[in-house]
Amino acid sequence: MPSPSRDEMDLPCISVIIACLNGEGTLPETLASLAAQAWDRPWEILLADNGSTDATVEVFTRFARAHPGLRMRVVDAGGQKGKSYALNLAIRAAAGRAILFCDADDTVAPGWLAAMGGALDRHPFVAARIDSGKLSPDWTLSRGVAQQEFLLRLPHPPHAIFAGGATLGFRREVFEAAGDFDPAFPVM
Repeated sequence: MPSPSRDEMDLPCISVIIACLNGEGTLPETLASLAAQAWDRPWEILLADNGSTDATVEVFTRFARAHPGLRMRVVDAGGQKGKSYALNLAIRAAAGRAILFCDADDTVAPGWLAAMGGALDRHPFVAARIDSGKLSPDWTLSRGVAQQEFLLRLPHPPHAIFAGGATLGFRREVFEAAGDFDPAFPVM
């Protein structure tokens, strides 16, 4: 097997996708938490803008200019409303061999990228735990500490146990085998 070319070695091994609609108020903290990640391989951040009418795209591009060492791109996902649509477009545009998700109102802990990337070296599909109390007001936590201590079950068929979408990571071949996120699937 031939050695990878220099261009192949420079391709991002992980693409972090943020699907977003009007996230200008929370996106800076999300991006700052991503910029603070330490990872010894190439990676990129994609903003799948789902038709924002606020300054979301400007916030992202300004952050990208201020951090020229980070690979950051905007994917125009405004053609149809919905997170599934935005994610599907961004996954297709992503250069990474693995995909991670983060919401525009989340922050990732130090070491998140290395932990998720390392887990994806060993497993085709992974999920991170959530510290719900960090960013959520107490009154929203009445359902317990899901994905910190346990996973949730869908309240509608197929009643499957699941991990939150913003905590997922998978290798590209998982997406290729499973297909698109279904925009018609009900969300919680």
